[in-house]
Amino acid sequence: QQQQQQQDQPSKDTLADVERVMRSVRSEIKASQQQLDVAENELAVLAQREQQLHADVARLEAEANAKEQQLMQVVEAAADSVDNAAGKKKQKLLQQQEQQQ
Repeated sequence: QQQQQQQDQPSKDTLADVERVMRSVRSEIKASQQQLDVAENELAVLAQREQQLHADVARLEAEANAKEQQLMQVVEAAADSVDNAAGKKKQKLLQQQEQQQ
């Protein structure tokens, strides 16, 4: 009977070791899963930021194009105004020359 107990004891120790290792492995798996969850959340946040940045860039490009068009219209209007003023000045000078002759 004592021999039977000695044979059972290593078996119990081995079982306890296996259970300890399994708890440790489960704990490591849980910690790894938590790290993975955190990384996935960070990735989702970064993806959302990237989308927002793309939207901001598109909006800024559209605003820049609109401003450029407005500026071109102002420049063209100013150029027309200068041309008109120059034309009137030239016409006035021609009239003065005709009057002098």
